Amino acid sequence: MPNMSSTSWDKTASLYDGPRAVGGRLHVTPDQRLQFRPHGFDRALGGRTLDIGLDTTTRLSRTKRTWFAPRRHVLVETADGTRARPLVNGAADLIERLAGAARTAGANPDVDNH
Repeated sequence: MPNMSSTSWDKTASLYDGPRAVGGRLHVTPDQRLQFRPHGFDRALGGRTLDIGLDTTTRLSRTKRTWFAPRRHVLVETADGTRARPLVNGAADLIERLAGAARTAGANPDVDNH
């Protein structure tokens, strides 16, 4: 069961780095940062971490389904051009929670949750 308190929370996720999916956990910290930490196995294989200040979030959306990606990913975009594509169960809920955290941090992201 994910821990999703109002100030910080985490959720099991895979983070796509090109075509490769890295398993781990997404965290939103009390200071409104989105972080991804890969599991030990993926970390040993060079899986990347992620640390984004949600105050820089400009857009939150879901990707389209494709032949190679039948499930829709969440797409997080920031003012400096950073793009992150986590894959989670409950993508619509994640987008709403991230939008709320980004607004708390002072951002006003464009949200497309359809």
